[in-house]
Amino acid sequence: MSIDGELRQIPPEQLALLDDESVIEGLKHSAAGISVGGAWEALHWILCGGQPTGVSAILGGIAVDHGDVGYGPAQVLEPEEVAGFAEALATLSEEQLRALYRPDAMSEDHVYGANIEFEELVRHIATLRAFYRDAAAKGCGMLQFLT
Repeated sequence: MSIDGELRQIPPEQLALLDDESVIEGLKHSAAGISVGGAWEALHWILCGGQPTGVSAILGGIAVDHGDVGYGPAQVLEPEEVAGFAEALATLSEEQLRALYRPDAMSEDHVYGANIEFEELVRHIATLRAFYRDAAAKGCGMLQFLT
């Protein structure tokens, strides 16, 4: 059994409705989304500059107080944050990724998915880049959660 990282776009018209647990449930199951699978924490660690904590395109938004959705509460990024991550991902070069890719350090930090291969990391970043670019263009927020 693995822990998977999930991202769902929150359409602008639903951003004000997130106090309703049924809206969160609906977004989890039917909103435009991607899964980064078991690479979620390795990606988060890398996108936080080699740190186990912080806010990234994967994890760290504002917790939604609707209980546990799998492995902790869902988290939300506002549209401005989504746009910022879209820009940051667009400018993240393969050279920068290679400098941040430190599997030994991730293992020492007990990062879930620390054994990620560099080529898989590059594929995930390309997927994230396209997904965040699309979300930012539509003015969406982002729902982050682990299942």
